[in-house]
Amino acid sequence: MTEKKSYRFEGRPRVLLNLKPDGPGGPHDDNVARMLGYRRALVPGEAVAQAVMPAIVARFGTRFMEGGWLSLKMIAATHVDEEVREIGESEQGSPDVLDLRVETSEGRLTCVGQAGLGGIETGTPWRAEADGTRDADKAHPELTLGKENPQLWFIHDKAEVAVCRDAGGDETPWFRGPSPWGAPVSPPIVTWATALHLHRRLPAGMATVDKPATLSELFASFQAKNAQVEARRLLGLDKDQGDNTGEMARVWFQFDIVLERPMFQEVPYVMSSRLIDKGVARSGRTWFATTQFEVHDGDAVLYATGRATGRTLLASDSTC
Repeated sequence: MTEKKSYRFEGRPRVLLNLKPDGPGGPHDDNVARMLGYRRALVPGEAVAQAVMPAIVARFGTRFMEGGWLSLKMIAATHVDEEVREIGESEQGSPDVLDLRVETSEGRLTCVGQAGLGGIETGTPWRAEADGTRDADKAHPELTLGKENPQLWFIHDKAEVAVCRDAGGDETPWFRGPSPWGAPVSPPIVTWATALHLHRRLPAGMATVDKPATLSELFASFQAKNAQVEARRLLGLDKDQGDNTGEMARVWFQFDIVLERPMFQEVPYVMSSRLIDKGVARSGRTWFATTQFEVHDGDAVLYATGRATGRTLLASDSTC
């Protein structure tokens, strides 16, 4: 029997923006996306995830930023020319949990998840007992479970927050100017965008305690590296390593975060992380790897903990 919905929010239809149109070598590039079996370039997951924030803010208000959780999964491609909207619904008897989805104008689902109230002491949206139980010995043999990444010192600069915020069509005023906590705060999705850089080898001296990196700098470094890799591939300089399709096909598809308090823009924080899970998807066509992270300020005060899961497509799959 289907539970009756006691609350419903419908966002305005809009086309999401491609945050990385100039970043070659991945599914956000039209040519690579078509090679991987997609119709057009994919809107980055950060933009799709940001699109659900208006529904969360409308339901929970400031309480979410002071102790809420969010779990999202990208279940199908959102193409750069598609109009989408977010929908949030709560069931009777569960006012503190919001079911979320992003759907196209044709009704095709591209993202699903939930958000709710309750900080870290109330639990997490992931099942830690499942870590390492899904053929971890077969997937990503180059990765070691439990391995810690170097600490990442970062700043959510206003310019990059604006890019992520506007890409998702989010008009929440807290992310634009003065907030209920004083200065502008960062959307939780921007923390996910930061976590995507954890596994990268950054230039020496970048993102350290002495020189925190802005998110704009992290993205610029990432795009420069992608351009180098793509240029070598096109010139045939990496033939001994294949066509690098496996790396290009990596898609970040799941994001989980638990908030303790709002994070401010233009303030340095540190992100520590480790590889917490990896394995083979049920279909057998993809491998996944999950990084768990914690964010603290310079006084070791905890702001958030979360997970980011990436999937490597072992075969063309245009439905994901």
